[in-house]
Amino acid sequence: MAVLKGKNGVVKVGAVAVGEVTSFSITHEVDTLETTSMGSSTKSRSYVASLHSFSGSIDCNLDPADTTGQNALDVGDDVSLTLEVDSGSTFTGTAIITSMNVEAGVADLITCSFDFQGTGDLTTYMGGLVDE
Repeated sequence: MAVLKGKNGVVKVGAVAVGEVTSFSITHEVDTLETTSMGSSTKSRSYVASLHSFSGSIDCNLDPADTTGQNALDVGDDVSLTLEVDSGSTFTGTAIITSMNVEAGVADLITCSFDFQGTGDLTTYMGGLVDE
């Protein structure tokens, strides 16, 4: 069994790596439509898959000098994102940056987080398997 380490992850805007990333998450979902009809001989509901969507977040140590990474994640912008779990597993798609949050504590590093909502398809590449 392969063991993947989070420290090998990378987030890219276009082809440029975002600096100081500490974590990211992505959720890929599909809506379902009920197809159960009256008079069905089964006691169970039935469904079919419908529209896909994806969303997630990126957490960083704030780096104002990262002009092509963190500063490219402006709220309201469409960006081309690639989230690399490692060199063999990636999630790629276009997303809208929906929020940015900055946190500062007296004894902590200043951090920021960016939330995004995907628009269009998410391409998933998991070590040789491509799912669009």
